[in-house]
Amino acid sequence: MKKNNNISLNFKPLLGAVQSHLLRRWIFTVFPNGSVWSNYNLEGTDDLVLFGKVEETHIDIDKLEERLNAKDYDLVRKSLAEVNFFNLEDLLLTYTGRAKDMQDWMADAQLNTDRDLRLGYLAGIAYNLQEGQLIGRNILEYYKFPYEMITGSDEKIRSLEKGLKDNLMIFSR
Repeated sequence: MKKNNNISLNFKPLLGAVQSHLLRRWIFTVFPNGSVWSNYNLEGTDDLVLFGKVEETHIDIDKLEERLNAKDYDLVRKSLAEVNFFNLEDLLLTYTGRAKDMQDWMADAQLNTDRDLRLGYLAGIAYNLQEGQLIGRNILEYYKFPYEMITGSDEKIRSLEKGLKDNLMIFSR
């Protein structure tokens, strides 16, 4: 995990229900304004990116696109293209949800502590259960478009809303 200025990035494969408990209680207890980003648009992947901030996250699509299209961001664009993100919308279409929208899902999650490492033990046992897609679908049940988190021109917001809705329909099958 990389931690810098109250921001945490954690690339974590979903390893069954055990990991969903860790996600729900550990990350989002520390970072109550966290969000989940997923490569569910890539078939067979169970990876999540957990973005945690103490403060609210604000993404202005227009400003971010202008920044990403700047000449000094050539290497950033090249790097993103290597993992099939050819424009900003491709990247933003990985949005899956926010902690504040998933409170009901997190309500009964167990907390892993130094005195009770049960969830860590069970994670090893659950490694080969292939429950990542199921957990992803559970997360998406709480999906809401984050209007106060992602802002921009009406055209870009509508396009992103439609793309996320289409992804939701595909992944929910």
